[in-house]
Amino acid sequence: MKPTRYDTLIEQVGVVKPQYIMEVGVWNGETARRMIREALRYKNPVEYFGFDLFEPAPVYEDSASKTPLSKEDIFAKLNSINDTIVHLFKGNTRETLPAEILNLPKMDLIWLDGGHSIETVTSDANYCIRLMHPKTVLFFDDYRNDLNLGCRPFVDALDRAVFNVTILEPVDVFKRSFGRLEVQIARVTLK
Repeated sequence: MKPTRYDTLIEQVGVVKPQYIMEVGVWNGETARRMIREALRYKNPVEYFGFDLFEPAPVYEDSASKTPLSKEDIFAKLNSINDTIVHLFKGNTRETLPAEILNLPKMDLIWLDGGHSIETVTSDANYCIRLMHPKTVLFFDDYRNDLNLGCRPFVDALDRAVFNVTILEPVDVFKRSFGRLEVQIARVTLK
């Protein structure tokens, strides 16, 4: 089976060896579960911070077709992993991230895969950047060839004098009615 960008993310967790993980866009908790299990191979305990609506997203966020698990179901799924401290924040990240930013530690790894509108990506990313320390790795999912949604406009505009930006392989390809959609992960660190 061909590796996906999510397999690449889990490999990167092994490189970063995070103790503090933040995920924006938890959906069904599977990526969180995989990141936590990989991180536990290197650090103990792992502290996880998850932000999501924990309900279907508005259509303009390009996620309405996904039915997420409830906050309670995600908590049960992740809290059952030994040596893991789980914090979940329910609501629109344009409200929850600003409200919680001062209560959060600096993160070792941030996985940004929440709302896909340019406005939401920009808001989420600007708050995530505030949680970076010199060794933090910020990953953007949905770096894609469709410039109307996703993180590409934000990532491409990052100041390369301040940030190292790498677009990771593989490219996941989806056939859509409007053509070929290519999706990758962007890896961002401070210089």
